[in-house]
Amino acid sequence: MKKTLFALLFILFTSILAHSQTDYFQQEIVYKINVRLDDNLHFLHANEEFTYTNRSQDTLDTLFIHLWPNAYKDETSAFARQKLEDGDLKFHDAASEDRGFIDSLNFTVDGKPATWSNWQGNPDIAQLALPSPLLPGGKIVVATPFRVKIPISFSRLGHVGQQYQLCQWYPKPAVYDLEGWHPMPYLDQGEFYSEFGTFDVKITLPRNYVVGATGDLPENDPEIEWLQERERKSHEMFDLPVAEAVWKPEFAPDDLKTLHFHQERVHDFAWFCDKNYYVLADTVNLPVSRRPVRCVAMFTNLDRNLWERGPEYVAKAVFHYSKWNGDYPYNHATAVDGALSAGAGMEYPNITVLGAGGSASNLEMVTMHEVGHNWYYGILGSNERAHPWMDEGLNTFFESRYWKELHNDKMNLIPQGLQDRLGFNFTHTFMNQEGYRLSAAQNVDQPVEGHSAEYTSTNYGVIVYMKSGLSFNYLEDYLGREKIDKCFHTYYERWKFKHPQPEDIQAVFEEVSGEDLDWFFDAYLNGKHKVDFKITKQNENTFTISNKSGTALPASLSLLDDQGKVISTYWTKPFLKDTTVTVTEQDFTAAKVNANGEIPELKEFNNSYRKGLFPHRRPFALDFLYKFPSPDKFHLGLAPVIGYNTTDGFMGGLLLYHNLFPERPFSFHVMPMFGFGNSHVVGSTGFTYRWLPSKVFRKIELQGKMSSYSTFLRIRPSLTFHMNKALERSPFTSSLSLQAQILARRFDDGPLAPDDWYLPVYGAAKWNTQAHTVLSDFELAAELGGNIAEPVGRASIEGSYARRILKKMRGSVRVFGGFAMAPNGTPYLLQYRVSGSSDPFGENILFDRAQSTSWLSHQITRDHGGFSSLTGRSFDQGLLSVNGNLRLPGKFLSIFGDFAVGTSRFFVVGEPNAYYDLGLRISILKESLQFNFPIAGTVFGGLPSSGKVWWQGVNFSIDPLKSIRGLGRGLISF
Repeated sequence: MKKTLFALLFILFTSILAHSQTDYFQQEIVYKINVRLDDNLHFLHANEEFTYTNRSQDTLDTLFIHLWPNAYKDETSAFARQKLEDGDLKFHDAASEDRGFIDSLNFTVDGKPATWSNWQGNPDIAQLALPSPLLPGGKIVVATPFRVKIPISFSRLGHVGQQYQLCQWYPKPAVYDLEGWHPMPYLDQGEFYSEFGTFDVKITLPRNYVVGATGDLPENDPEIEWLQERERKSHEMFDLPVAEAVWKPEFAPDDLKTLHFHQERVHDFAWFCDKNYYVLADTVNLPVSRRPVRCVAMFTNLDRNLWERGPEYVAKAVFHYSKWNGDYPYNHATAVDGALSAGAGMEYPNITVLGAGGSASNLEMVTMHEVGHNWYYGILGSNERAHPWMDEGLNTFFESRYWKELHNDKMNLIPQGLQDRLGFNFTHTFMNQEGYRLSAAQNVDQPVEGHSAEYTSTNYGVIVYMKSGLSFNYLEDYLGREKIDKCFHTYYERWKFKHPQPEDIQAVFEEVSGEDLDWFFDAYLNGKHKVDFKITKQNENTFTISNKSGTALPASLSLLDDQGKVISTYWTKPFLKDTTVTVTEQDFTAAKVNANGEIPELKEFNNSYRKGLFPHRRPFALDFLYKFPSPDKFHLGLAPVIGYNTTDGFMGGLLLYHNLFPERPFSFHVMPMFGFGNSHVVGSTGFTYRWLPSKVFRKIELQGKMSSYSTFLRIRPSLTFHMNKALERSPFTSSLSLQAQILARRFDDGPLAPDDWYLPVYGAAKWNTQAHTVLSDFELAAELGGNIAEPVGRASIEGSYARRILKKMRGSVRVFGGFAMAPNGTPYLLQYRVSGSSDPFGENILFDRAQSTSWLSHQITRDHGGFSSLTGRSFDQGLLSVNGNLRLPGKFLSIFGDFAVGTSRFFVVGEPNAYYDLGLRISILKESLQFNFPIAGTVFGGLPSSGKVWWQGVNFSIDPLKSIRGLGRGLISF
């Protein structure tokens, strides 16, 4: 009896728990807001009242309320920190009068004063203590006055002159759902999660403004007639030159109007206004109900010829998204031209603001994408902050479908002639595939399922948009168009005006398709799996397909005729390692995995299998200069190259390469050149092989290079381990490199003799950790090495730190310490030098490696002592140096100072052990080219004795990678 009772109680308890976890609810909010725009001081003065109904089974004693304008208040906000992490200094450097805030808050609950405080130090989140608990089913009325200082355009909320974009501008309760409260600070990267409700908003502002907003005006409102007249005049304005098409004020500046907007079943309210807006409109009849929807474009003279088709772009988006998901439920869809600083566009219910122009294709793409957000996130109100793929990824999937059906997938962003020359078709699919591969090839990609604030700025675009959309292309290809259409229609009907979670969309898709889709929604979306299928063999009519992705996935196998056209396609079920596919056709020439390119594979070049003796053969292609590599061909690129150094003179030759760009697992080059200065053959050859491990290391690179320039022949193999990051947004990267160097002198009169080898085998292990941010740079490097021919060991450590001191000033300090252990003396090339090493590893571009008498011998390197003056002194036991630099306003001019002290086995008469210098530096090309002008130092005996002596001390350094890093910083954070 006790066992039976216990079992019954257990079943009852678990059923109650399960019910409580799955009993969906959502809170209800009804807003009433009165707001007035002060366009002289850029303020909003407002009163808000909202009725909050508790539909949960929980008693609430607190409300969390977003005060998102306070994100622009100061640098304590999450928004300010994120902008710095992403390398954007605009807000950091802004004057206080250009920033924004919300104040004058005085919350009451049912007429009673309520206390509140900032939550966890976030200035844009309020924790409101309720005077009395809010019971399940109960409701309260919360009211407050508030004032908003509108910032200049840093992100979404902002103004440029008297053009205003009023987004995230009012106090707004956070979502309370089965997971509890969801307070979230405002972020530039990372969108929102809000409760559905009803908005009743009255806006007072000068009558000359054209206003676009969430919601509808009352029927017969005079504003509607005024907008219709504005539309008529807008058509007339297109007949005037842009310079003459200026809207003249119709009313006095202090003549005000109050507009009353109302909308139900939305979770946000945004509005935009400008005195100079054109207004154009169109009407589209929805595909199912045939109900008309007004499609509006509001824009200024900027790119007005592009915007003339704006209503058409809005209408096409409304129609097709309705066809693919379900009818648009509102009366209008509006796109406005704004000064957006948070991407190309930003969506709100009924209305979107676009900051993009440039070309008709670009404007159409951004318009349809942002209008599409009325479905994803507008009507299907998922948590964009926690699951951004449910918004951006699904919307990108339909954006891709739109572009395929309406434009044959072609993007007109690159001239067709240039596409033909470079060997690719710039389609929407190509753009997304190659964008994803750019990140994945470095193994810096992140899972599709992830919190938006955790993505690097690159991956927010590459993964959240591109790979997420590609993933659903993959799922559509697997399920078929008919099934996936039913899935999306059912998902829309079941979850519109609600808050679906990832498990909800999975449940709908599995129910409708009749498939177990854990492989997709669980394993694939939650991992970094690099999809890689390969046909390994064929036995009569059976093919074996290998899956090297590390997770069970389905693959498509297509049979091709001799023209490369698909005869038929077979899909496998998800499999982990190997599977077989039996085909019925006999008359085919080749077979290919992922023939239509809808699966986002990292490696495509191993997908084909041809009948014959060499089934994996790929046709050879020789490309002059560069062509984008086709996965079905083996490409070799051929390009002329030139160079110069003082030993070989001017050099000319050819570069033959494989897989220069984009990065592939294996690449190599052969570059023979002829030195016209000494009539000798010079050049280099090398290879790189890359692995992308799943743990510990991000990437492993095996490299080998042989070069023959100037006076040296070098052979340099290396193995480099790039470490994974604990947090992808961290600026810190680390690597361990194992290197060997075989170095010999080049002679003109015969083969190399044993004594010609400078470093028969020098081996070194190098550790490097660095962090680059917009405000500072840090690097720490350590090296331990030795030479087997002569017992020499070396150890060194180097640290540097640079910091932005003032808006236009930057200071840096570097410390280097090196120690050599050499019983028989340290060879000349391995000694520590005050003005930088002799570069035995060939890691720098040196024009005068032989140290002739030309001015090019004044080139220095930035290692060892790192001095900015020319001292030939070297130390065979050890060296300690400190280098400082202060960049002055203007970016080009710096003050430098260096100090070093060294030790040697043998005392050199007349040579000091301590050195110093002081001078000026001019830096150009992102500091990749620097000219140093010492004005005092040990080499001068204090000050230079003459202008000639001073000029002989002038020197320069070159580091091309600095300009590349400077241009690319923030594009890929790895």
